[in-house]
Amino acid sequence: MMNSTQAVFSVMLTSLAMGTADPVLLGTAAIASQFPDLDTSKSWIGRLPPLTLIARWIEKRYSHRTLTHSFLFSLGLTVATFPISFWNQPLWIALNLGYFLGWYADNFTKQGVCAFFPHPGRLVTPGNPRLRLSTGSSAEYFLLVVLVVRRSPSST
Repeated sequence: MMNSTQAVFSVMLTSLAMGTADPVLLGTAAIASQFPDLDTSKSWIGRLPPLTLIARWIEKRYSHRTLTHSFLFSLGLTVATFPISFWNQPLWIALNLGYFLGWYADNFTKQGVCAFFPHPGRLVTPGNPRLRLSTGSSAEYFLLVVLVVRRSPSST
């Protein structure tokens, strides 16, 4: 998925899951949603100068949408960032939820994700291949619009 779709998907679901509209928490989720793509130096996050070396290191060792797009890596991140929960638990939740939702959104594409890494099988939703999204397709842009547009509360 495009980075904008991943960010909006993560923000929307983090907002719903946490019952918040706090811009700091939702901004954290949006930024965290980009980190799964640190497995390629072609991604937005992988081209940032401080992170390019990490992206290249991961890219040489693992295929795109494998290690960083897995439950195992999400669990590792949750454990590694656990000390943040003592300082600000909602921020810790938004960070981990944003990361998870960022890679989980990629399972709706034709390529899917290696969610059960190191097992090579791919998680791809939906089961019907014709309904899966192609990254950057008009169907993904439509999904992005649907995620962004919300129904206004009634004025009555």
